[in-house]
Amino acid sequence: MSQPDSKELTKTPAGFLCPLKEHQMAGLTWMKWRESLSPKGGILADEMGLGKTLLVIALIATGKCEREQRRLEGKDSEDKDRSSIVRQQSLTPSNATLIIAPAALIYHWEDEVNQRCEVGLLKVAVYHTNRKLARNDIVITSYMLVANELRSDDHVNLSNTLAKIHWSRIVLDEAHCIKNRKTKAAKAVCRLSSDARWCVTGTPVHNNLWDLYSFLRFLNVDHFSEERFWKEYVMLSTKKSAERLNLLMKNYVLRREKNSVSPITETRLVRVWMSCFCFYCCHRFQVTVFLRLVSNPSTKIGKMGCMLVMLLRLRQACIHFHLTKNVTTIYSRQDRVKCFNEDKKGTNVMLVSISAGGVGLNLTGGNHLILMDLHWNPALELQACDRVHRMGQTREVHIHKLIMKQSIEERVLSLQMKKMGLAENVLKGLVYFPETFLYGSSLMSRAKFLRIVVVIIFQSSLEKEHESHDGGSEISI
Repeated sequence: MSQPDSKELTKTPAGFLCPLKEHQMAGLTWMKWRESLSPKGGILADEMGLGKTLLVIALIATGKCEREQRRLEGKDSEDKDRSSIVRQQSLTPSNATLIIAPAALIYHWEDEVNQRCEVGLLKVAVYHTNRKLARNDIVITSYMLVANELRSDDHVNLSNTLAKIHWSRIVLDEAHCIKNRKTKAAKAVCRLSSDARWCVTGTPVHNNLWDLYSFLRFLNVDHFSEERFWKEYVMLSTKKSAERLNLLMKNYVLRREKNSVSPITETRLVRVWMSCFCFYCCHRFQVTVFLRLVSNPSTKIGKMGCMLVMLLRLRQACIHFHLTKNVTTIYSRQDRVKCFNEDKKGTNVMLVSISAGGVGLNLTGGNHLILMDLHWNPALELQACDRVHRMGQTREVHIHKLIMKQSIEERVLSLQMKKMGLAENVLKGLVYFPETFLYGSSLMSRAKFLRIVVVIIFQSSLEKEHESHDGGSEISI
């Protein structure tokens, strides 16, 4: 990881109620250093639970204190020049930081600012509709609102409130929300104007290296923000491409792990058996699906949509459930989480889906997490696990991952491990592009890539006609 020249750590800003830990002061020093370079900003990719939100608020508070100090000492000529240049571009200059986050996290950010700072230190506004924003210190909005305001037209409509302001910095919280470069939100955030840009996420790589391209395009990194350049000089499976990517990561990414600053996590795989009847049904369906795919690769049954449906049906096989629906507002969700974390005589078990629990929850009241279902995207599982294993957790965390033996879950687990290996190597600057076809890092089509994955998942089904089960009993299919 590239580091600033100075070894002196940035202290906790004045008016900050929460003293920064040593790793956070080091992170703040790195972020200030990145904002002194061009392009200003980078990717804050600390593992979930290390205080990335606190770090961003500290950066904003530090910037405001330093700006005020320059004004009092009469050394703010560069600040005045910046305002003049911005006005010449028909934009409104602002010292505000625009934070774009998933809708569920908007009020979480507002609460964090109010809890961490003295009253009056930072002025916060939540943006829903047209209003004066430029005079705030922090403006918080959602990806959906930005996408709706800034259409994917060639020219930005300056009548839109967000687009006509030149922000001090833009922060994308849970930045993996823009990992798909073709979405409206991913295109819209790139159209906003600012001095510095930050991507904040604990899981920057979910599926393949195109996830990183979306971040670098937003950061406006020369050449690497161009799709054609990325495809020709990074996505190819060559040693030179790997060197370029590793150099980028070392200069633009800050990544620290929790092991040294929080309680230990024990992750345990628990392999469970299906009943004989369920095993027979699942295995039979698996073999049938595989035979249909390999015998009809060019017909409708071999198309991507049909493959995905069959994979879904296989995961649903022999799963009987009762679904209870309820509409939970953001405020009632916060109340339930508070009860779980603080009331020792209250609720001690919480049922959460991976998609709903992966963002914006602090569940340090619990220290045992049971994963009942595997997800194709291991990064989403990691996010869910880190709702429990994060700063504020005082007990050892135990994660129990249930895997059904001799089922599709075993093959999904194998794919998860390979995806996680790619993500870890990318963040450590150790990419050598092994088995790149598996992750979509090469230039093959998405449909072809999916077919390869399907074959990997199903291929062992035909190899196991007789499997021992439950202490030696055999099932013949």
